[in-house]
Amino acid sequence: MKPKPRVHIIGGGFSGLITAFYAREAGFEVHLSEKNRWGGLLGTKTTPEGLVEEAANAFLWTAELERVSSVIGVPLQRTLASAKKRYVATDIPRPLAPRQFLPAVWNFIKAAVRRHHRPFPLETLTGWGRRVLGPEFTEKTLRPATRGVWGVSADQLSASLILAPMFQKKRERRKGSVSPQGGLQVWIDALVRHLQSQGVVMKIEDSRVTINDGFLVLATSWKQKADLLQGFSPMAAELYRQMRATSLTSATAHFARTGESAYPGFGILFHPDHRWKAAGVLFNDQIFENRGPHRSETWIFDRVLSESEAREAVLEDRARLGLQGSMLALRVTHAVEALPLYNTDHESLLIKLKGLTPELKAKHIYLIGNELGDIGLTSLGLRARDLVREMAAQAASEGQR
Repeated sequence: MKPKPRVHIIGGGFSGLITAFYAREAGFEVHLSEKNRWGGLLGTKTTPEGLVEEAANAFLWTAELERVSSVIGVPLQRTLASAKKRYVATDIPRPLAPRQFLPAVWNFIKAAVRRHHRPFPLETLTGWGRRVLGPEFTEKTLRPATRGVWGVSADQLSASLILAPMFQKKRERRKGSVSPQGGLQVWIDALVRHLQSQGVVMKIEDSRVTINDGFLVLATSWKQKADLLQGFSPMAAELYRQMRATSLTSATAHFARTGESAYPGFGILFHPDHRWKAAGVLFNDQIFENRGPHRSETWIFDRVLSESEAREAVLEDRARLGLQGSMLALRVTHAVEALPLYNTDHESLLIKLKGLTPELKAKHIYLIGNELGDIGLTSLGLRARDLVREMAAQAASEGQR
């Protein structure tokens, strides 16, 4: 009986955990190491005022995510009906209405007929939007949307990287936000228990591995990958060292309820040219059940703020919005240089890194992470599945299974 092919995964954040899931499911002997805590940046705190997500607050639903969640025993809840409404604020917030999208959709169709709808190489998101969707939609909707989601202006973002899921040939259907009732920590904890029950060897340690047999998957932060790759591919390590990052501050605040919300809905995106302090705000208690009983709001800032600065900024923007209620608690989370800056320079680095993929695969080294253009938890999960399929095919072709 042939031994199972072995894979050592370094990094136990979401990318490493979900890669371990698929690798074990595919029959690999899996070793997973993480130097800090399982789940990485993801986490949910239970406070007297309500749940506080420390990073992402939801997945985008796919049938595959539903399947994995069923395997690990975690039901997913969809958003409340109140979450359907979303706002963009220039001087005041205005709800996004379907009719606002019609001119942009028509412009997109005309561009698609001419086959000019895909991003050009090294084209910014603003440039693509003006060319394909039209200047008005780009200015009023696209620019504030990107700042609220990625914390970076569309003037800097690479259209190819941000829009990659939209133009995939075999695109998985994505339908709305979903989350466990108790927050994303519930999902992470269940996945860890499942991996342990399936015989995955899991260790909290600072691991530096040499490849003696099997495969190596680097699922660490992009900064750590630069160090880990140095002994295997100095050129790849140098490309990683050239990557740049952006920093965000999220401030989850709970407020006393004072009647109906002035802006019932998912949240507000703030236009970068209208002097709002925040890039966006999520109304958590109107998105998912079990996010109350108080008003729960997560404010996103495209820079690092102290707790006192975040408090002042939240209260100033709330006053401008006319929102009522006294603040009961504020919890601030920093992502300091934790997110890759998805600009056109980053796009150029990824093109060069892709050219080194054959060299890395020949050495049984695979990479996964949001810096590779797989942006968002759902995209990372699908990439992990495909990575394991590639790894299994390589093992089979080399007679390892």
